[in-house]
Amino acid sequence: AAPSGRCSSCRDPTRPDPTRPAMLFDRLRRFCVLLDCPELDSPPVFSPGEAVSGRVVLELAGEARLGALRLHAQGCARVHWTESRSAGSSTAYTQSYSDQVPFLSHRDTLLAPP
Repeated sequence: AAPSGRCSSCRDPTRPDPTRPAMLFDRLRRFCVLLDCPELDSPPVFSPGEAVSGRVVLELAGEARLGALRLHAQGCARVHWTESRSAGSSTAYTQSYSDQVPFLSHRDTLLAPP
């Protein structure tokens, strides 16, 4: 089946990651999180209360020993804007507004030893 979402988190296998052990990541060909989208050719968008669904794609160039594969997903909405108030010909003040709302924190074991 064709992927139903865009690759929202991909690692470039041509660039080594110095923070990861070489055992697995030197064999990594592709790692993506593909989120399901209701509309074709649009980014995945989720509203409060909706289930977030998709697939994790891990493609290796060769054999690798894995203890487990765990997923930790986090998401939040952020907003920031400024408004300037003027009094005649000069700006009286500028007010900044911002907020952040966490809406997703999920941990799951995708692959575990038998």
